[in-house]
Amino acid sequence: MVVKRGISTVCILLIVFSLSILSITPVKAESISTSWIDASFEFSFLNGSYLDIRLRLDVHNITVYNRIYGADEIREVYNEEGAAFRLKVFDYSMEILGKVFKGCKINLDIPREDASSLNVPADEDPYNPPVIFYIDGNISLGSDFFGCDIDNIGDLVNGLLDMGGRIRYSFTFFAPASWNISYVFNVPDYMSPEEVNGGTVSIDGKKVTWKVKNWGGKDWKSKEGYMILKEADPTSLPDKENISANITFDMSKIDATSVEIYLDILSLDISDIVNYPDFVEGVDIVPSDGVRLFLESGLISPMDLQNLLDNKWSQFEDNFIESLGKNISLSSCMDVNTTTNCSSPYNTSHMDSYPPLGIIAHGDVERLLDNLSTRSVLGIIYSGGAINVDKSLIDLSKLRYPFEAKIVLPNGKNYSWNESSDINATLSYDNAPRYTTEKKERIVEIYVKSMDLDLIDLLTGKSNVVSQLDVKDRFLIYRVYTDELLSLPHWIDLDILNSDLLRLFIEEKVIDEGMNGFIEERKNLSRDLLCSVIKQNGLKIYLDENELKDSLVWDGNIMDMDDYKPVNISFFSITTKKSGFSFSLIPFSLTIKNESFECFAIPEENITYRFIFPKGVKVECNDSLGISRIGSLEDGRKYIEIEFSRDCGLVSSTVYYSLELSPLMVFLIFLPLIAMFLIITAIVTILILLNRRRRIRPRAPEYREVSEEQTDNFR
Repeated sequence: MVVKRGISTVCILLIVFSLSILSITPVKAESISTSWIDASFEFSFLNGSYLDIRLRLDVHNITVYNRIYGADEIREVYNEEGAAFRLKVFDYSMEILGKVFKGCKINLDIPREDASSLNVPADEDPYNPPVIFYIDGNISLGSDFFGCDIDNIGDLVNGLLDMGGRIRYSFTFFAPASWNISYVFNVPDYMSPEEVNGGTVSIDGKKVTWKVKNWGGKDWKSKEGYMILKEADPTSLPDKENISANITFDMSKIDATSVEIYLDILSLDISDIVNYPDFVEGVDIVPSDGVRLFLESGLISPMDLQNLLDNKWSQFEDNFIESLGKNISLSSCMDVNTTTNCSSPYNTSHMDSYPPLGIIAHGDVERLLDNLSTRSVLGIIYSGGAINVDKSLIDLSKLRYPFEAKIVLPNGKNYSWNESSDINATLSYDNAPRYTTEKKERIVEIYVKSMDLDLIDLLTGKSNVVSQLDVKDRFLIYRVYTDELLSLPHWIDLDILNSDLLRLFIEEKVIDEGMNGFIEERKNLSRDLLCSVIKQNGLKIYLDENELKDSLVWDGNIMDMDDYKPVNISFFSITTKKSGFSFSLIPFSLTIKNESFECFAIPEENITYRFIFPKGVKVECNDSLGISRIGSLEDGRKYIEIEFSRDCGLVSSTVYYSLELSPLMVFLIFLPLIAMFLIITAIVTILILLNRRRRIRPRAPEYREVSEEQTDNFR
């Protein structure tokens, strides 16, 4: 049983003792100086702040209720009065320990006698041999003992020892009058005394003893002493700061690369911010457990720690931005889960660096790899290309701290490297589409919009109709060899560009100037082809910007890059074509014969020529290769179509066709002539009628002027 001074167990013992001792009359309390005791107080360190106690008291005489009992007398009455002697020994021990270990928590068991010392017969010396008592217990050293005001002093002392710190234990040893006391401290194997003052050290260094001899003294006697202990093999004994960086370049946001940095501070130089009490020596750099311990103990203020960590981060941030070579703004904060809110802040028997102190920082960079946007990089990867990332693109070798870095793609795949080896990674996607050939289609459509009689030629005796032609050359890009559009840097493997990636490159202005040049080149090729097809030189053609704009609209899904919807680069022109015709009243018809178009195959392009005629026109055709065909649109219009595949080589075909117009179309063609004839006839008729009316009108009377002479005759 463990008891304390003043607790209920002691009170019970006092009552029992008072009732059992009938021969002793109670008197005033006696002084401890009336006892003669040789004592050995032995303390064994279980850790830096908790000690086991083994007390041995050799009692030569002792005063109980103002009566001195020698050793022989104690033995004589011990069976009846043993409780009183044990209680007195307990009180003496508590009083002495309370003076030596002021403010400490002292627990002592009930004293027990050495039975062999009670079985000694009385002789001429009533005080020898002594009666021996043993008391076991323990002591928890408190902040008063160390001369400070720290609530968790036990954790602090043990944590410091486990981090290589040295702890000074200062004592004032006491011995009452007529007492001789040996204070013996047993040092465990994992600890060793660094320095001892006033005491003796055993040869093996595991026992330190102070002796206070006060035999014959009239009052208390004291002796000063101290010892400095350290751990022989502490868990952590850092000789320099240990800070590392975990850097993540996360492309999951797609629009930008998230840069996430976690600065792990495993050990930190706190010499400029720590305020050690006097009993601590020799700790400047501590592991993260130590920082948390010092925060809890009040040796470090949270503000000072924040300022120190801010300074560490600021130095690293400047270093990181310079190494990365990008203009990036990083916001940072201390990870409170590794400091004040840490679930396992420290283990005083194993003070290590886990979890390390943390500084969290994040920011976004739009163009991580050279000047290519994150969307463009991912577009290349998810359309079947590969990005070869090496030191020339991301160089972190000059960072001030060791690092672990990784690039994370949206599908979770990541690529890692560290300070020991430069990055050498190929960013790719296993399920991306793979292409071996390009796919381009060209559709040349010639719409015969209207047919009109050439009245001017008619006046000269020629019979021609003038057809208005809407000419359109559509160039559809499903996928194309990359070098046709742009020159990519050496670290990009991309042989074929699909339509989604082309749209993305146009959005991101990767292909801005190159696309303009490509369109201009296609415009020239289109002009040459159309001039050859319709046999007209100097044809003016224009880019259909609306069709191009519409074809550039897409779902924007970077992770699903395909060639399903082509990019449409269309050119158009409007021109006319004269054709001779023959006219028949019975049957009423107009026929155009022996007209032709030239069609050419284009290497590496699937090309389709389509000639579309007005509704109501009967079409017949043939060509030199026999590959033309006649089809009908949904509205009934006829068309002639001829196709060449990309592997046809340099071939051409002349398409000959004849057209027979329906009576209604013939009427419409001649309608202007008929109208003009009717108008002329009407005008001539009106003129004739006017002329006839002038001839049958009676003559008007002739007016003659009367002379003055004739006027006088009438008077």
